Amino acid sequence: MPITKEKISYSLDLSEKLKKVKRSDRKGVKELVGIYLLDQIFNDTESSKSPVTGKRFKALSKNYKSLKKKLIGSGKADLRLTETMLPSLEANNSTSGVRIEITNDDEIKKAYGHISGFKGHKTIKNGPKRIFLPDDKGAPVKPKGKGPDQFRRSIVKGIDEIINDFIDGD
Repeated sequence: MPITKEKISYSLDLSEKLKKVKRSDRKGVKELVGIYLLDQIFNDTESSKSPVTGKRFKALSKNYKSLKKKLIGSGKADLRLTETMLPSLEANNSTSGVRIEITNDDEIKKAYGHISGFKGHKTIKNGPKRIFLPDDKGAPVKPKGKGPDQFRRSIVKGIDEIINDFIDGD
């Protein structure tokens, strides 16, 4: 599914890569990849970096930074004001791979605002784009040197390493 105002999800198709993995191991591999992806999203955003582009997030405005510091003690652009949006991300196995999605309606709206730069949600008045999830139907920002439908190269490499561990284990 694409990223829209009503749905925030990303489907990672692993069908080709999983052909070399024993059928009995595929479910476990997808679960490990899902956990890995969530960890990478949390780690990158905590470091004010996009897991999609690899670039640092634009700094918070002076006023918002001050407000955020008062509320939670941090003025970082890390998508963590109320600690509800990112923890609502789920990784679920699909037939062909892994689907990362947000199912909470309020958090979908916040996530859409961050990813698209949409203005108008009460939580995001004037937010710059902070792309933390690829859009499998065409990303709002196309990272240089790769398609819009994937995470940054080192995350893709980590996924490949997880899968290769199961291939090498045969």
